[in-house]
Amino acid sequence: RQGIPFFALAGSEKFAPRSCRLPSEIAKPPSEVLPRAPRGVEIRNLYFDPTPLKLLTALITEHGALDPRKARASVGKPPASCSR
Repeated sequence: RQGIPFFALAGSEKFAPRSCRLPSEIAKPPSEVLPRAPRGVEIRNLYFDPTPLKLLTALITEHGALDPRKARASVGKPPASCSR
């Protein structure tokens, strides 16, 4: 919303439909993502984060960059962790 590019890094196995109730936000050590953050960079290591797709510039997955407007088409069968 501020004109700043915003990217999310996630494996596609974490994609879930809106109807899926995700676990509460679980924060893990930032060092799992990167041993030391560069100056001015904040690393948040959340296992589940329901970020609205409309806020993202792109989703970075194991398949490359994905346009968030096309992400819904990439959501397949709900993950086992999805409790409806």
